[in-house]
Amino acid sequence: MSGYWDPNEWEEYVFGLLQDRHGALNVSKVPARHKGDLGIDFICRAERAVFQCYAVEEPCDVADRARKQQSKSTSDLKKLCANSPNLQRLLGEMKVTRWILTVPLHDSVNVNAHLAEKSAEVRARGLAYIAPDFEADIQDL
Repeated sequence: MSGYWDPNEWEEYVFGLLQDRHGALNVSKVPARHKGDLGIDFICRAERAVFQCYAVEEPCDVADRARKQQSKSTSDLKKLCANSPNLQRLLGEMKVTRWILTVPLHDSVNVNAHLAEKSAEVRARGLAYIAPDFEADIQDL
């Protein structure tokens, strides 16, 4: 696709890619519309991974994009930790090993460093649904 992504179109695109990669039965949506927004958009139980979509409002420069991606990840990782009862009920026995921010463009190592710090903070919380080897990451598709 050329041009810039609408956030809703980006989320639908990522959902299709995840279903293609992991199989339609292995990827679940986590709708935010009604009692949602738990810091995740999709769950892939087979991989013990959760995905959060984010399309920065473009155009913007590299530093601004990185700042916005860091802010988004901080906000949603806080939700991942703060919504413990709802996430425990949603995830059941699953222990999340990966939280992945899926973006159209990732071009700053500062985001990787930020997510490494946030990963350690999440692991330190000792949440029942977070694996000891939990990592937050960013991937562009």
